Amino acid sequence: MQDFYQRLQFDRLIVLSALATTGVLLTLRAAMPLLLVAVVVLLGVVTAALRQVMAPRGGEAARLLTPLLLTLANILFWRIIPDERASLIGCAFFGLLFLLALVDYHRRSAQRGAETAAWPNQAVVYVTLFMFCATFSTWDLNLVLYAALAGAAACAASMSVLLHRNIPRGAALRYSLLVAVVVGEVSWALNYWPLPTLQEALALLLHVHVALGLIQAHVARKFGFAQVVEYGAVCAIAATLILWTVPQPLA
Repeated sequence: MQDFYQRLQFDRLIVLSALATTGVLLTLRAAMPLLLVAVVVLLGVVTAALRQVMAPRGGEAARLLTPLLLTLANILFWRIIPDERASLIGCAFFGLLFLLALVDYHRRSAQRGAETAAWPNQAVVYVTLFMFCATFSTWDLNLVLYAALAGAAACAASMSVLLHRNIPRGAALRYSLLVAVVVGEVSWALNYWPLPTLQEALALLLHVHVALGLIQAHVARKFGFAQVVEYGAVCAIAATLILWTVPQPLA
């Protein structure tokens, strides 16, 4: 492990994380069409820097999806927060999550073939998906477009999680599309059962978590009654907490 940290080149990862954070900060007050140009440029710069610093090999290139999704989610999410101080704190938090994603990638690459904890990447992906869903719910979108965007975000997040679990890319894509369909249908239904923004984002995230949990149990050939009860209980408890935090009765 000590040898891993010596080869990590932590200073380069910090510089890359600072670069991404600065780019996100610069986009906060940009207006269209400058914002679109800034987003394209920032994602291009981050992608190039990731490939140089992290040097992905072969199929590992797909795992760079997590930091790129995190960057895009923060560009969109912090623009809807009116409090400038909260936005600055949130961007600093983004820098830490971005750095965590880079370190976790290197850790898994260094311990190839060994069992490694998957929670760092999954935590970053869940935060990213929550930001996407919360942002989309504040936009004035028609039902079809909202469901499509939520499904696309869920598909990308699921791909990141499943690839991190060493599931083959073809199978990961099929399962991710299945999660996207589930989230698209749920997001469509939630338009007729309105929840506040944060609770709606948490509800969509809950469905992704349950779907991914069942998929991973199926791939590991551990799917059974115990897993159904476990994720059913998680779903029931989380749904109760979400509804309990709704400030007024739902119509």
